[in-house]
Amino acid sequence: MHSVELEQWRETFKVTNDGKIKLIESRFKAWGAGVPENEGKVFYKEKNWFVMKEFNNRSVEHLTVSVSCYANHRIIYNSNMYTMCNWVKDNTSVVLKRENISLINYLYYLISREVFLWRK
Repeated sequence: MHSVELEQWRETFKVTNDGKIKLIESRFKAWGAGVPENEGKVFYKEKNWFVMKEFNNRSVEHLTVSVSCYANHRIIYNSNMYTMCNWVKDNTSVVLKRENISLINYLYYLISREVFLWRK
């Protein structure tokens, strides 16, 4: 959610072959403070959304998100939606990055996640 306009904002990212996070698309419902005017090469309106695509130099090593429960920050990955406030407290900064882990660490993560959800 845009902090001033209080309208939804959606961004689509892709992890590139070199492990960077690339901005693919931005969608927003209202034009307001902080909206870049000429970032994307392609700009159009689709239904109730303004859409920007084809960004120059929009790849980063990591992405920092200040999680807001009011804005209801969510991550959608492989068609699954994850509400970030279910994982961290309101106003927590979270760093998203690609990381290679061993199979044993991944299994530990999966089991830990299930135990955490079960305890909730």
